[in-house]
Amino acid sequence: MDRFEDIEDAYFFQYNDANPLDILQRSYEQSLKEAKRLNILGSTTACIAILRHDELRVANIGDCGISIIRNNHYLFRSEEQQHAFNFPYQLGLLSRDQPQDAQSN
Repeated sequence: MDRFEDIEDAYFFQYNDANPLDILQRSYEQSLKEAKRLNILGSTTACIAILRHDELRVANIGDCGISIIRNNHYLFRSEEQQHAFNFPYQLGLLSRDQPQDAQSN
């Protein structure tokens, strides 16, 4: 994970302009390069959330997600993204899904 810290540091330096979908895209591109270089196969779901003052920005792909609960009531809950039962959207070398397929706001 150390080799991915520069993505986070460089991106959060521009905190006010940070966009979760852009972070997901850049992380995906870097992960693909490293996976090819190291001959690693695999895929993952992802959820990136940025809370800035009173604004929550989210990029979510697959069956992971985010919930906002206040006083035991859901205010917001992201929807799962699945191609079919138990077949979530995923990012990786063997997947056709792309970061732009993520739900985002």
